[in-house]
Amino acid sequence: MLEVDAGQPFNTAANDNSYTGGGIQMRGNYSCNPNNGPHTNAQYFNTSCVNTQPANGTFGTEHRNDIFGPRNTNVNLSAFKELTIYDRLKFQFRTDAFSAFNHALPKEPVNTISAANFGQITSWGGARTLQLSAKILW
Repeated sequence: MLEVDAGQPFNTAANDNSYTGGGIQMRGNYSCNPNNGPHTNAQYFNTSCVNTQPANGTFGTEHRNDIFGPRNTNVNLSAFKELTIYDRLKFQFRTDAFSAFNHALPKEPVNTISAANFGQITSWGGARTLQLSAKILW
């Protein structure tokens, strides 16, 4: 089974200078569409579109979840053998491979405006997992 993930939406994170008592996830100021970026590991989205900290006492102008993370393509495979033991009694042996080709899948880029690696992909996932199972059907 082929799974294609168009990328999880996210937004940037800025320091909370809104004087609203804290607990607010502040977003940066928005000047253009950040999804028109180079889409490389060094700069996944256009960081110049949302690279400014909002002024003290104001909120950021960036919309919620307007940046889309990297697209992930994952292949899961399954193979099984079913043996008839007696009439309706069957034995099934099954092997499942999740992320069968063991491709590295990029995670969400760094979204903190004040970070030195803002907009970079710094973590990966998608390790292959094998699962063996057996069951009796009657």
